[in-house]
Amino acid sequence: MSDPLDKAHDPKKVDITNSNRGLWLIPKYVSDRWESSSGDGQVGTLIVKKPSDKNGKSDVRFHLKDELVNGKSGDDSKIPKELKFNMNTFNNEHFYAMSQTPCYDASGKTLLQYQERVAITGRIKQKADGVPMRDDNTYLKMKSKQVLKRNEPIRKVIQTNEVCVIKPLSRSSHDTSRKDTTKKVRGEKDQVQERLFAAFEKHQYYNIKDLQTLTQQPIAFLKEILNELCIYNTKAPHKNMWELKPEFRHYSK
Repeated sequence: MSDPLDKAHDPKKVDITNSNRGLWLIPKYVSDRWESSSGDGQVGTLIVKKPSDKNGKSDVRFHLKDELVNGKSGDDSKIPKELKFNMNTFNNEHFYAMSQTPCYDASGKTLLQYQERVAITGRIKQKADGVPMRDDNTYLKMKSKQVLKRNEPIRKVIQTNEVCVIKPLSRSSHDTSRKDTTKKVRGEKDQVQERLFAAFEKHQYYNIKDLQTLTQQPIAFLKEILNELCIYNTKAPHKNMWELKPEFRHYSK
């Protein structure tokens, strides 16, 4: 069975039936309201007044339907009701609008992945820049809200009613990186030797720091006892490690 993903890179036929149909490029906030339109599909009224002379431009105005002016959020998303379109043509440039339509199988229920119908819906011949009427402040309010929303920080500081109490800790109580300056007191030699023998019953090799931690003895006093009981290795693989002398071992090396 073939993988549907393989069809994603297959060449697709493009329907160019409407490639010569002329289209206008209008402001996005206007097209968004058109998309949200329901009912009879009417979105407004377009009024075009022809120029008085041949070199003049047509006066194009658009009146948006009342129910689309306020939108779904009331006055917060209100856009201008009447716009004047300044028409600009594309010289020596070709822009086309394309669409993708999902395709289904014969039953009409299963979507065929990566098999959309691609078509050219028309050629963009003019760009309609929407200019609000002079007596309409809705456009300025809409633009100011867009600027504020765009500049709104992603992270905000929120004040809460919960109080979090953090008690300061002294450095000596939690900082383990500080060197232990506690003075170690010499113990009885027999007791230290017993601790060393007990340690070497668990492991054959130790370094001096681990033995000092186990016995809690001053380093000079500990070395005196180690020189009597142990051998200091100066070669790999156990370099700088201590082990018991053969006469004190209960195992064969």
